Amino acid sequence: MQWSHPASAVQRKYILSSADKSGGEVFILGKQKKIMLICIAALCAALSIILGKVFAFTLVTLRISFESLPIILCSLLLGPVAGMSAGLIADLVGCLLVGYTINPIITLGCALMGLFPWLIKKYVSGKKGIFISVIASHFICSVGIKTVGLLYYYGGGFPVVLTRLVTYIAISAVESYLVYLVYTALGKRIIKK
Repeated sequence: MQWSHPASAVQRKYILSSADKSGGEVFILGKQKKIMLICIAALCAALSIILGKVFAFTLVTLRISFESLPIILCSLLLGPVAGMSAGLIADLVGCLLVGYTINPIITLGCALMGLFPWLIKKYVSGKKGIFISVIASHFICSVGIKTVGLLYYYGGGFPVVLTRLVTYIAISAVESYLVYLVYTALGKRIIKK
């Protein structure tokens, strides 16, 4: 006689993201796939820390980095919960590792960088949706929310806003192309509908 645990007969399913009333998709994942997606989100957060804190170029008051690239990919590939979590963790852990003061407004901008790409891509499909989601997310989060955080805590006025605007026009152009390349290559392998 072979003994088995009663719970092993029940197939356990986990919901990664839920559907809304308008007919959005529900992803029901097995336990192993959920663990894999959590690991991918953690790797995106770690890559964001490396790109944002280690490989950033700093010129006087201007810091150029591609820290948002993994967060945007995480949002587009895994959904808003994973993207926001990766953005939040990347900012908090990155600030602690480098010694920056944690600015809650900038942390909010990092977390929302994991929401807006998914949200915009949901309403604008195709190649155009990827480019628009990356560019709009940068203007909302990096130029908008994070700049407000910098101005509130450190001051600087119009030159800071203008400098960040010009910088993020260039960064969002490069990142949107890189996101498009990675999303089209990995999207079908990670996202199973």
